[in-house]
Amino acid sequence: MKVTANIATYPPRFATLQKVIDSLVDQVDEVRVYCNEIDDLSFLQAYLNKDYNKKNKIILICGWVSNFNLTDNGKFYFLDNLTEPEYYLTCDDDIIYPPNYVETIKKAIDHYGCIVGFHGRQLLGTGLDYYKDHKSFHFLGSVTNDEVIDVVGTGVCGFRTDYFHPKELAHSAEKRMSDLIFSLEASKQKKQIGIIKHDAGWLKMINNKETIHSTESAKGTPVQNILADQIYRNNYAND
Repeated sequence: MKVTANIATYPPRFATLQKVIDSLVDQVDEVRVYCNEIDDLSFLQAYLNKDYNKKNKIILICGWVSNFNLTDNGKFYFLDNLTEPEYYLTCDDDIIYPPNYVETIKKAIDHYGCIVGFHGRQLLGTGLDYYKDHKSFHFLGSVTNDEVIDVVGTGVCGFRTDYFHPKELAHSAEKRMSDLIFSLEASKQKKQIGIIKHDAGWLKMINNKETIHSTESAKGTPVQNILADQIYRNNYAND
C-alpha cells in the first residue's frame, strides 16, 4: 500500500521547506505539498533541490486551484480525490522527521488499527480553555506510554484511508484549526486516535517567527473551545 506525506505550506516557509522534504522523501512513495498563496510553482521550485524531480516523488499544487488559501487545512486537500487505500501521513512544513519516522508510524497504525500521532490532547471536560485546561502531549517532549487521545496533532499524524477517509476537510470554514476539525470528524465517525510513545528530541522543529499556536492562542480560543466541547461530547456522551 502506498505511503504519502501530505503538507500545506505558504511563502514565508518556502526557504526551509526543503529541509522538511529532505527528511521525508526517502521514507515515502510521494510527498504532496499544497502551496497556499501562490499561483506560480516556479517561485517555490526555485527553493527546492532539482534532484527531487528525478525521483518523481514530489507533487506540488498551487493554491489557486482551490480557494487560494486553505491555510494548514491544505494538508487534507489530497484526500478528496483518492481512489485507492493508502497510508496517509499528515505533516507540517516546520518539522524535521527522523529517519525511522515512517517505519515507526506505519507499525503503530497496523498494530492498533487506528489513527495515530505523536502530539495531541486528552480532553478533560467541557467549558474549558482548549490550550490551557486539557492534558497535552507534545511531539518535542517525551511521551512515555501509548494512550488514547481525543485531539491529534496533524503535523505528526497518520492513518490508513481504508479505516478513516474524511472528505472536504480542506475546505472547512475553520482555518488554522486543522487538529480540531480532523479530530472532530474522527469523533463523529467513532474512530479512535492514539498517541505513541517517543523520546524528547526525536522530532525537531524549525524555528519560525510565526506559528499557529502562537497566533491563535494569543487571540483567545472561543471557536477552539466549542469544537473541543463537541469532540468531548461525541467521545464521552455515553460514559
